[in-house]
Amino acid sequence: MPFRSFRRRAALVAVVALPCYVAALWAEVPSGVAATVDGRSIPRRLVEAFLRNGREALALDPASAAGRETLGKLRAAIIDELVERSLIAAEAERRGLAPTAAQIDASERRVVDFHGGEERYGRFLSYNGFTRDEYRESVLAAALRGEALTAALTRDLMVSEDEAKVYYEAHQKDAEFQWPERVTGSHIQINAKPGVIVSQLEIDRPGLRRNTPEMKAAMDAEIARKRQVAEDLRAQALRPGADFAALAARHSEDLGTKSAGGSLGTFPMGTHPQALDGAFFGTAAGQVGPLVETDFGFHVIRTEARLPAGPRTLAEATPIIRGVLLRAKKAEALRAWLKDALAKAKVEVRPWDDAPKPEG
Repeated sequence: MPFRSFRRRAALVAVVALPCYVAALWAEVPSGVAATVDGRSIPRRLVEAFLRNGREALALDPASAAGRETLGKLRAAIIDELVERSLIAAEAERRGLAPTAAQIDASERRVVDFHGGEERYGRFLSYNGFTRDEYRESVLAAALRGEALTAALTRDLMVSEDEAKVYYEAHQKDAEFQWPERVTGSHIQINAKPGVIVSQLEIDRPGLRRNTPEMKAAMDAEIARKRQVAEDLRAQALRPGADFAALAARHSEDLGTKSAGGSLGTFPMGTHPQALDGAFFGTAAGQVGPLVETDFGFHVIRTEARLPAGPRTLAEATPIIRGVLLRAKKAEALRAWLKDALAKAKVEVRPWDDAPKPEG
């Protein structure tokens, strides 16, 4: 959802970010209720957990006047955000959009991986005052409900051709709609990874052992043989009337391009290893270039065409434009829904310093 001010941007840092475990700076997390939304409680300690995350991310100093002022704004922003999440959760439940256990499990696995394993994930939960079940419900399931509701609210949104054209005409000079210089190229690859060669030699010649002079000599000989295979293929490709695509289809060991006649498509500099791109961009259109060696092996290359830098056409830019405009429409739809929901909801934000303790 959009964030219209510092408060909303700061809340995004605190609420959405998945922080790594850090040492606790506040020894005790106050308990109680921070706010209620149509009778649903927002736990004070949930606000504190996100506030701690935001304070770490923004490097705020609670001992300074400026830090305390910013923390106050951040706290209010987090509560606003959690009020909206509560409304979203209630609407998602009303529509039957509750996430499945499998979806929550998958989301949790990503968080566990982010933190570096179960042990660090457990420390993160403990530091923020969550049980595992509470975190799964308050954070992971809540995020999934938001995604489901957004999808439900925006499933019929579309971007028309006229909208895309108007946007293109206004933004066609933007950097994202400019092509760099590109080439269209093809290659014939002869694999020659030293590690793979050594492993194959161990299979083919059981008497050879790694890290011995005999293995090095055998590996050097095999790499030289593969270089010669590539040189011979390049010589064939240089013959008048040679069919480069047919040679690639028959001899290339790059399984990803072999069936396409070795075609790598059209690409800018920086797409492939430096030596390979340098050879493609240094070769005239329609010509076979020098033999190139990379970590993958040896490459016989042919530059098929060269395309100068310039703006994308409307057709080329349209997929990007549709994405930009659709995201904006989705954000606006959710913003409008939230504005209406907030107007109808009964929201009570408790005073922070004297938020009541839970009964019992």
